[in-house]
Parts: sequence; structure tokens; C-alpha cells
Amino acid sequence: MVRCEPEAVVAGVYVLYLLAPFFLLAPAIFGVWLAYSFRDQGASWVRTHFRYQISLFWRGFRHTGAILAVGAVGTCAFVFGHAKNAGAYANVFELLGAAILLYGGFALFLLFSLACTLCLDVARAIQGLLAWNLRHPIGFGPGARGRARATLNALETLGTLLFVLFVGGFFARLVLS
Repeated sequence: MVRCEPEAVVAGVYVLYLLAPFFLLAPAIFGVWLAYSFRDQGASWVRTHFRYQISLFWRGFRHTGAILAVGAVGTCAFVFGHAKNAGAYANVFELLGAAILLYGGFALFLLFSLACTLCLDVARAIQGLLAWNLRHPIGFGPGARGRARATLNALETLGTLLFVLFVGGFFARLVLS
């Protein structure tokens, strides 16, 4: 039986998180399973990394789920909203052009939001990997607000605000058209 050292597992989970955007997030699911499996093992600084990795997974899951839910609702609203107004357009090409302009921008923004979420998660994984390399515990949560952490939180808040504004504008435009 092969015995894995918790310190090595921490690095492996970070590498899985870094690979996740390229493999449809499957490595992240395996990584969080490893983090849950080893979270009570190793030195205290290693356990902080496992807790951070678990919270990192669930934060990314929550953000990705919210983006996909807004995309699904937006798609349904767009399809049903334009189906009833199809007679207002002179021809099918005008309807198609309006659909591409309205929904194409929304779809691109959803993809951009998803890419930004993945980039923030990758940046957090790199931050954790750097702390692991120095054999330092990683601080997170309300009591641990360093300069790098504050920068990431500010970027995340700005991205969320822009996302909400865009989605609100999309639905307002859809309702008003």
C-alpha cells in the first residue's frame, strides 16, 4: 500500500486546481475529494492549506453555478421574449440580427465572467502553492486579510458588480423591447 504524505497531497491538489480549467473542471472534483480526505492529517500549517483548498473549490463552484444559472434564465427569457415579438420584425434576417446583437453580447459576457472566475481561482491556487513552497500556513476568511488577499477580493467584487449591472441591463433591454 502506498502512503501519501499530506505535504505532497497539498501540492498535488493545487496542481489539480491549476489543471481544472483545461479539463472541464474534473481535476478540481478529484482535488477537493483529496483535500477532504486529508484535511485532518499533517502539521497545522498543512491543515490550513486543506481548509483553504476546500473553500476555494466551493467558492469557484458557487460562482460558476451562479453564472450558469443566469445564463440559463437569460436564454429562456430571450427565447420566450423574442418568440412572442417575432411578428414585430420585417423579416427573419432582421429578427436573427437582433438576436445576435442582444443574445450574442450576453453570451460573450457570460463566457468572459466564467473566464474571470477561473482566472481568479487559478490566481488563488498559485497563491496557495507559493505559501506551500515556503512551508507557511495560508490565511483566509474574515480574520486573514493581507494585501494580496484584499486585491483579489476587490477584483472579485468589481467583477461581480459588472456582471450584475450587465445582467440587469440585458433583462431591462429584453423587457423593454
